[in-house]
Amino acid sequence: MGGKKTDAAERLVPAHPVLEEVFRELPGAGPLFPGLKVGAVTTRFARVRKQLSLDRPGLVFHSSRKWFITQCERTGVPEHWTASLVGHKSARSENGITYGIYSAGISDEQKRSIVDQIRLP
Repeated sequence: MGGKKTDAAERLVPAHPVLEEVFRELPGAGPLFPGLKVGAVTTRFARVRKQLSLDRPGLVFHSSRKWFITQCERTGVPEHWTASLVGHKSARSENGITYGIYSAGISDEQKRSIVDQIRLP
């Protein structure tokens, strides 16, 4: 696997339009962050979080991942699409790991919309 966590760790992921300008400054080919280790990133995140006094329960390095996955679910993105974006090995797995672990669930507005669409006999 060449230092990757899984085979799914290497993938093409579209960048949000807000980030396009930032990415123009990066190399056009090869790994985006060569040599970067997850442990170093999580350690640095914890250090910066402490420096900024961001001591909210549950705020961890994976919080941005959880936020993204939650937004995918709330906007109706099929789980297997989200799984492929975030690098879960089996995008059509039966285990429901993507939404089951990382998502905060659909919003109250979505619940209302679903209920409103049900036609009673």
